[in-house]
Amino acid sequence: MINMTVGELLHQIKKPTANPGGGAVVIFVANMAINLIRMMDKKIDSLNVSYETLDKISEKLNLLADEDIKRANELISEFKKKRIVDRGFFIRAAEPQIEMVKLSLIALKNFSTILQYGRKETLSDGVIANNMLKDAIMNALPTIKINLSAIDEFYDYEATVSECMSIYNSNIEIIERRK
Repeated sequence: MINMTVGELLHQIKKPTANPGGGAVVIFVANMAINLIRMMDKKIDSLNVSYETLDKISEKLNLLADEDIKRANELISEFKKKRIVDRGFFIRAAEPQIEMVKLSLIALKNFSTILQYGRKETLSDGVIANNMLKDAIMNALPTIKINLSAIDEFYDYEATVSECMSIYNSNIEIIERRK
């Protein structure tokens, strides 16, 4: 997915196969948001920790998008065999999304420092990144729910939504103060 042109990516998305499917696209959107916040780069020492963290998360998300495609295709393949699908396939299919949510919550927390001290003239990029990352987190939840509810596996959706919205709203307050 990473080596595709935009046109190739859009062509693949509209196909009825999971190459990439919605899960990988959501991971890609999260990664775009994490990289977009870098437009506010101001080369201040206090920001370096946030950037290093975001770079590591971005690298992990690159791998997760490909892993999501692989695992979704494995689950689909098992369904096509017309037999009972082992619960491990559902868990494996949900794992990239769960990991993306965890990493994105960490990234969203790191946005606050960048939004506070980054270049004001690129604040609109920070607003877009904040919105995109929140939306990526929220849009991963249906995939997690579908996979895990098929096997009665617990995931704390309410806590995830609450944490996401708390961080997101704190970031909005920072943005409003800087306008």
